[in-house]
Amino acid sequence: MGKGIKRYYSIIIAAAVSLISFTLTTCNPTEPISPEPKPPGYQEDIPWPSLADSPWPMHHGNPQSNGRSKYLGPQLGILEWRIEIPSSELNSSSLTSPVIANDSTIIFISGNEPGDTNTFLYSVSSKGIVNWKFPIVGDSLIPDPFETHTPPIVNSQNNIYVFASNGYLYSINLRGGLNFRKYLNIGTLGRVNIGKDGNFYITGMDGILYCISPLGEVLWQVKYGNGFQGFTTGSITFSPDGKIIYVKGFKRFSMPVRGNTLSAIDINGGFLWSFDNGENISSFIPPTDFQGNIYLWTQEVSELPFFGLICLTFNGEIKYFNDDIVNSVGNDPAIDYDGNIFLANSEIVSLDYKGNERWRKLFYAPTSESSSAIVCDGAGNIYLTNDDGILLNIDNNGNLKWSLDMEGKCYTSPAINSDGRIYIGTVGVKNYFNCVK
Repeated sequence: MGKGIKRYYSIIIAAAVSLISFTLTTCNPTEPISPEPKPPGYQEDIPWPSLADSPWPMHHGNPQSNGRSKYLGPQLGILEWRIEIPSSELNSSSLTSPVIANDSTIIFISGNEPGDTNTFLYSVSSKGIVNWKFPIVGDSLIPDPFETHTPPIVNSQNNIYVFASNGYLYSINLRGGLNFRKYLNIGTLGRVNIGKDGNFYITGMDGILYCISPLGEVLWQVKYGNGFQGFTTGSITFSPDGKIIYVKGFKRFSMPVRGNTLSAIDINGGFLWSFDNGENISSFIPPTDFQGNIYLWTQEVSELPFFGLICLTFNGEIKYFNDDIVNSVGNDPAIDYDGNIFLANSEIVSLDYKGNERWRKLFYAPTSESSSAIVCDGAGNIYLTNDDGILLNIDNNGNLKWSLDMEGKCYTSPAINSDGRIYIGTVGVKNYFNCVK
């Protein structure tokens, strides 16, 4: 073989070796592949080990109260089944928000009026069959002075907890058996929340924030300033890391105008900060997002209310303020995976994660206001009922997909299951618990 040919093959072999070496060093299969960058404002589901591993274990879905499910909601807008729920009262306190246990049973409370003989914790199968009813009643020596019970909550041990308005705490298993019933002397109308530590946090009518263990022991209690709200407007939300509790308080405790503040409390009851911009914070539960921002709806305490959405950072600083929304917000808003927030009353408004308006739509008469909380499915579709009892399904761009007359009003939060069903309680001529597919 000639020298020229040998030199030619030497060059070929050297190039092949270099190519193989480059491939091995630049395409190492043992090195992790860098994930695609996520868009600004992207939201992730926050693991919460103390809650049941279920599609909807508590009011409005999760401790951040973003009303979001990772599952796709109902696509047809067809009533699959309904159950009549007997009650001596037909009003906003007749049914609580439903929750879903890890075995797909649906849990809710009916008949939340003083003197109502039909006050029960219900367990209903996904097929619409009542599994059992457990009576939620007070001691005859301790009258129930309030109007309603908090919605139930299911923890990771698959126990159902109910903070009754007469001061009792119930722990009930998924078979309907009583674990314990303990008198705490905490009257509340607020929504209970659960920390990552498994303890419960709730505000009482006495203006005190309580931390209660799963065994019903009061671990600590605090009251700052004029106290915290123990009404339905006084519900609690958590930061994504579970270390900060956000709770609304009073500027003053006397009527006619109390005014509200938002306080940040650490998990041990220590005061962090309070936000008060001179306006009245509205009634919905302030949701938090994956980045730790908190959302408040405010209005001036004056003859001409001024409405706006305020986004606060985790340390209480204003991130943005959108004052271009003329109608007050009804019930709890929702946040989708892109960080868009959805608000409703006489019209439905969507804002992006920076607070810019995406769209606003009027889907019903201007005199009709939103009555249910807004919930959002994994595809960004939202679901809510208006004050006329119409269940609406609206896509992420503001287009109506379907509507369904529920023949009754919903005053609470619907719940989305993993099978594409949504559960909702309605109050009309009769009380019904409904499943829509």
